[in-house]
Amino acid sequence: MWHQTRTPPPISDDRPDVPARLAEIVETMMNKATDDRFQTANEVFAELSEWLGDGPAIPIAKPITPVAQPVAPPVAPPVAPVAPEAAAVDKPSVQVNDGSKAEPPATDDGLANFLSGLGDDTPAPPAPPPAPPVPAVPVVPVVPVVPPASAAPPETALPPFDPNAVATVLDESSTVAPVDFSPTVSEAAAATVGPGASQDTSFPVIDTSASTTGDGRRSARSSSSRSRKKRKTTSSAGSGRAIRIAVVAVVLIAAIGGAFSLVARFSSKSSGVLYDDKGNVIGTVTPTNPEPGKTKGKTKGKTKGKGGASVVKARKTLEVGPDAEFKTIGAALTFVQKNREGYTRRKSRRVKVEINVQGGHTYAESIVIDGKKQTWPPGIAILSKGVSPAKLAPSGAGPVVRLNQVEFVTIEGFQIEAKGKQTAIVLRGAQDRVALSNLVVEGFSKTGIHAEGVAGDPGQDHLQLNDIRMVSGAPAAVGLLMSDGEYDMTANVDVRRCRLVGPMATGLSFAADASQVTVQETIVQAAKTGVLFAGKNRTWRNLALRNNTFYQVERGLVFEEMPAESSDGVSFRMNLFVEQQGPECIVEKGYAELKFSQMVNAAGAIRDNWSTRSKAATPKSGERELMLPGLESQRGVKVEFSSTDPAAPDFMEPSGGGLPPRGGGNRDDPRFVGARAFRR
Repeated sequence: MWHQTRTPPPISDDRPDVPARLAEIVETMMNKATDDRFQTANEVFAELSEWLGDGPAIPIAKPITPVAQPVAPPVAPPVAPVAPEAAAVDKPSVQVNDGSKAEPPATDDGLANFLSGLGDDTPAPPAPPPAPPVPAVPVVPVVPVVPPASAAPPETALPPFDPNAVATVLDESSTVAPVDFSPTVSEAAAATVGPGASQDTSFPVIDTSASTTGDGRRSARSSSSRSRKKRKTTSSAGSGRAIRIAVVAVVLIAAIGGAFSLVARFSSKSSGVLYDDKGNVIGTVTPTNPEPGKTKGKTKGKTKGKGGASVVKARKTLEVGPDAEFKTIGAALTFVQKNREGYTRRKSRRVKVEINVQGGHTYAESIVIDGKKQTWPPGIAILSKGVSPAKLAPSGAGPVVRLNQVEFVTIEGFQIEAKGKQTAIVLRGAQDRVALSNLVVEGFSKTGIHAEGVAGDPGQDHLQLNDIRMVSGAPAAVGLLMSDGEYDMTANVDVRRCRLVGPMATGLSFAADASQVTVQETIVQAAKTGVLFAGKNRTWRNLALRNNTFYQVERGLVFEEMPAESSDGVSFRMNLFVEQQGPECIVEKGYAELKFSQMVNAAGAIRDNWSTRSKAATPKSGERELMLPGLESQRGVKVEFSSTDPAAPDFMEPSGGGLPPRGGGNRDDPRFVGARAFRR
């Protein structure tokens, strides 16, 4: 039970000298939650390589499978012993399976014996000797480095590890003929992993693989899961297996208490050839520090690729500010874009580069990442650092932030000055694992955030709009607008803990079909309409509006027309309407109670909403009653608040009155009414 539930003690308890980053890697590998561990051995290898080189992961040379040397029978004259190093690199001992011969089956007996002895100070018992009459020289499991054809063979004695060695990646336009190592299993037979199994069809999401419509927009399919990118896996005789065995063995040694260094070591007089995971030559590795006794100028982390192209190694953190290396955010983004190869050697759920922007300063620039025109590495976090937020105040009429077809981008902590601009933030198309959080957006005249046909990824990778305060600059403005665009609907979006401050026309507007959208713990203040469902024959599926507060709003939830019959899974729960002037929910045209009930058909889809307004809904006027199940107790409620100032941290936090004083729950199901819990 301890093994399954208790977090193991950090290795630093036994070895205080272990590097912090290495300790984090081991802790990640031993995490009890499957999703929080590395998903593949390649990810572990990449993390360890990045730690060792403080830069991009160092690809390993394609391994050569050593073959045992036959030895003459005992009656023959004695044979000179062969050094393990020589046996590993001696050309006659290397065989490449071209399909004409069957390879002997591989064995992991040595690895099994090695692992079985871990944690024991006594050496593992030797493997049983081979059966007579033909003994063989023991095979040494090494992964030699293959030098270029023109280079001298590497020395057998490895030099001390140089922690400053970096990978030199050849220019994209360069071509190098790869060494032919035919795999045992042909790549044509490699497995291709496609989209996962279909989920419940009651939760439709957008399919980004859909073909475009006549007007160039992608059409939405009512599929159970959005088509994911296909991940191809290939199998070869040496590379994948050797790397995985080496990584597992080395990390296990570290976890048990041994200090170690995982190295990619090369002769100081020759370069090692680098291969990608498909066996293509992509560059060489050379030491950046001179040999002992020699002196050279600083490399500044740069090396030369083929043709003299300068390659800068990818760095995890970039500093932006008046007294930092990068003076502008744009310059830092340019660095990331130009060196994207250093950040895209592997797929990962981790941030690959943090752009830390010094707070307390104004930057007259926009943040623009266009994945449709340029290739960007996933995993970019742009963060405002410091006590005061960094302010973005570009000139011109264009948006301050523009993200188009991007993956894994985080923008956090900024104050966005949008005075004189119609729209402050524009999001277009796919927004996989994108998060905008802890932002202040002020002064827009038309739209605070315009989501044009956006679609997050299913599951945990929804587009996240969290803790954003949008202050309108004009009474006709809309806080958050979701319309069609790259896709003909909005899908997989979470809006949490936002403040949409008026005066404005609409707090949040759905101007296209929508699926899998959650609006939770959000406050709409001083708006004519809280949430607008615009358009005719719209389909809204699995929309959840819960734990929101509508303050000084004329009408709460407004449907311009009856939704399409395919709409379902919509819910309105635990919302609070304060100083409400008109109906909390109304269908302006064609209200049909039965069809509306089909849209909110889940059990408890409408319940626990409260209002300070005493007048009940009038169905003949298209109004829908939300104060259920206790109509009398949930209407005309009196509520006191700690503050009604939109800029105050305790804005609309109940401090007294007739609301049920429940609390607790969890992130997805908080047990309080409105956007804020009672002050404790």
